[in-house]
Amino acid sequence: MYTGLPVSPTSPLLDLDTHIMNELDNIVTSQQVLLQSLGVPCFFVTKHPKLLEKQRVVIEIMTGSSAWSDDTDDDDVCYTAIDAFH
Repeated sequence: MYTGLPVSPTSPLLDLDTHIMNELDNIVTSQQVLLQSLGVPCFFVTKHPKLLEKQRVVIEIMTGSSAWSDDTDDDDVCYTAIDAFH
């Protein structure tokens, strides 16, 4: 099993990884604030994994991305979207 390269706690690579993760967290927070201000359901600042998953589903519904394939009719998509939140 591959366990990754050994990285010391003071490694520049670890510093870069930490910086990138913090920047991604900031982007997520900014997106949550913006979408909440626009009145998008389920959006508020959170780091809770289950709530983040609900927010991801809302974005998928709004953008029509991968979870909602083109081979379903609109009624099926709306029904599935409603079920996703129960």
